[in-house]
Amino acid sequence: MPSGPPSCDERRVLPGSLPLADRRKVILPYASSGITAAVILGIGRAIGETMAVLMVTGNAAMMPTSLTQPVRTIPATIAAELGEASFGGQHFKALFCTWLHAFPHHPGDQFYGRASFFQT
Repeated sequence: MPSGPPSCDERRVLPGSLPLADRRKVILPYASSGITAAVILGIGRAIGETMAVLMVTGNAAMMPTSLTQPVRTIPATIAAELGEASFGGQHFKALFCTWLHAFPHHPGDQFYGRASFFQT
């Protein structure tokens, strides 16, 4: 967002303007197209990675007994079964609870992975 045009900076330094108003009325209109593109690319990347993992792991909805048998990850299960679940039904609620269980772990996993990577 700080890489906007110079006219954007000139408008930001008006007397009496607050930083929140600067961001909302001056910076956000210039950055909205980039923010929208970033959100769309992020969602596309998440869906693409989920589908790739779904295909690589074998897409088997059963417990493996060895490391060489196919498995299904939690995001892949949600992606594969959400189309079959009726909105508000038991299946939908079970998938939603599965997502609620997996979602809080993600930021911690990312932080731990980055911290352990940069310690080496």
